[in-house]
Amino acid sequence: MHAPYIFADMPVDIAIPLSADERRFLQEYIADLDVVEAVKRSGVYKGRAPNPNTFASCGNRILEKQHVRIALHWLQSYRARHSEVNAEKVLMRLWSIATADASEISSVRVFSCRNCYGDDFQYQWINEFEFNFQKKKNDLVNDDGGYGYDPERRPNKECPHCKGLGERAVFLTDTRDYSPDARLLYKGAKHTRHGIEVMTHDSMRAMDMVARILGLYTEGDPNDNQMKIIVEGGLPD
Repeated sequence: MHAPYIFADMPVDIAIPLSADERRFLQEYIADLDVVEAVKRSGVYKGRAPNPNTFASCGNRILEKQHVRIALHWLQSYRARHSEVNAEKVLMRLWSIATADASEISSVRVFSCRNCYGDDFQYQWINEFEFNFQKKKNDLVNDDGGYGYDPERRPNKECPHCKGLGERAVFLTDTRDYSPDARLLYKGAKHTRHGIEVMTHDSMRAMDMVARILGLYTEGDPNDNQMKIIVEGGLPD
């Protein structure tokens, strides 16, 4: 027997009878419309072979029930009407995450090595101050390569030391300089024993959610299990 359940943010007059499993699954499913993840988080799968396929089958069986679909429709509609969040805002936010340029957040910079532009391809110093500082620590160093090293210069293809490959370093952009889209893609940062780890939201997952919201997925040949995408009229600019 299904016991009636009233969602916390819905009025009494639209209460819909749901089982405990259906309620838990639905509450997780409306968060991101991901059947597999909703089953995993809600714990409604009771089988002996937990994997994405069995999770998907379990979730889809629940969604096939008419009263569950009605509950889902009511919940989504009610929340959309009683909040400042609407489908267009959600869609545009997801689209921004999906199309943001990750290189705005972190990138690999290739710059000239110390020998690329030194006289006779010898070690080049930035200035005399740098040279004198090192000279005090190691009397064997010399300034035969001259001064004026600029790490922003591209590698010299003729350099016999780096073979024109230069040196590489990971560059992290100041978060204050992010574009609006990059700010949405950015998830946070933390210190690790290897240095700073920058985290971002999953842009491909955001793109998948955009496609689902717009109904761009369509079933192909019944014998072909792959999903196909039909784009008509393009995506948001």
